[in-house]
Amino acid sequence: MTDGDGRGRFGLGDLGRWGGRLGGAAVSGVRKVRDTVTDIREDFRRALDNQPEIDLVQPLLMPGEHLRYVARQGARVDQFYGANQKLADDIAEILDPRALLGLLNVLNPVVWVEAVITPFRIAGALLAAPAVAVEAAVRTADGRVVHQPLTPEQEAFRVAFGLRRDVPLADQLAEIAYEYRYTFAGGLQSPAGVLLLLMRRNDRLKLAISDTHLHALEMPDRPLDGPDERRPVLLWSLDRRHITRVDSRKTTLTFPVVIAFDDGSWLRFLSGDMQAGEHKQFVEAIREIPGTRPSL
Repeated sequence: MTDGDGRGRFGLGDLGRWGGRLGGAAVSGVRKVRDTVTDIREDFRRALDNQPEIDLVQPLLMPGEHLRYVARQGARVDQFYGANQKLADDIAEILDPRALLGLLNVLNPVVWVEAVITPFRIAGALLAAPAVAVEAAVRTADGRVVHQPLTPEQEAFRVAFGLRRDVPLADQLAEIAYEYRYTFAGGLQSPAGVLLLLMRRNDRLKLAISDTHLHALEMPDRPLDGPDERRPVLLWSLDRRHITRVDSRKTTLTFPVVIAFDDGSWLRFLSGDMQAGEHKQFVEAIREIPGTRPSL
């Protein structure tokens, strides 16, 4: 544009000032990018630092027990493992509905329910007894379904794991064992079965590993901001000497883990969206236990 005399409104001095401002903006942009990258690196470093979780969980353990690892993601059962085999079995069962109970070998439902409850009796926070007695369906030895009173422990167990009153508890446990038969082996009262039930109950279940025990915790994820007011609850513990092998491998997004116990039971599970850095910490925590580990 020109003024009335035909001279430009903006001279070389103005162009120089523009160039200075553009250069300053570019420099400012680079600094912003650099600061953003620094923030991302710091967030990533904090994400791999599980010291806040260790500080919360350590007081729950026995004196002298050293905590090596606390998961930051919830462990869950891989329900899709062996899906093709399960589909083939399901099609076969349509032809013979009795196949389910036959495969499950449910001989004494009362004894089975008591056996499954036993590993959880020490977890007071999980099995807080209700104030009133209730009745629930029970299958008798001759196959009839009747309603009988539940003990406070049985009712607490039913509520904790979302089991129905109108269907016998043993039948529901049998269905769980059958549904997950390709992701674990052993009875639900085995270490693998206990972990299976806990992971089904809460997909935010956290695993912790000390120098002597494997622990299962109920603990929310770390807050994104603000004070950390989490209060973890210790649900179950097992001496590490009962773990015979831990195998893992790397897939596209996860690190599936198979943990085997000395009673012959085993469980295949996923630990959230575990990254390579966190999986490396997990592997280091179980370094004395035999098994295959992915190269990271």
